[in-house]
Amino acid sequence: MHVVIFYSQRRLNTPDYDIWAVKMSAEVERQSGFCHAHSFRNADGFGVTLSYWVSIDSIRQWGRHAEHRTAQAYGRGEG
Repeated sequence: MHVVIFYSQRRLNTPDYDIWAVKMSAEVERQSGFCHAHSFRNADGFGVTLSYWVSIDSIRQWGRHAEHRTAQAYGRGEG
């Protein structure tokens, strides 16, 4: 089992952000090697997500997933 720890500071307060979050949550569950995830966010928008995977390769595949990369760019304000 491998764990990816992702920290984020939510700066966008748009309905699109929530749409992307729901979409990516559903998509990651379909990924080979994904086990489960837990996310937490405080009132200031600081968040932590822990995702659990069966292999490093499955983590790398998710990192290269085209729609995931688009969502990341959107979250950084590039989309």
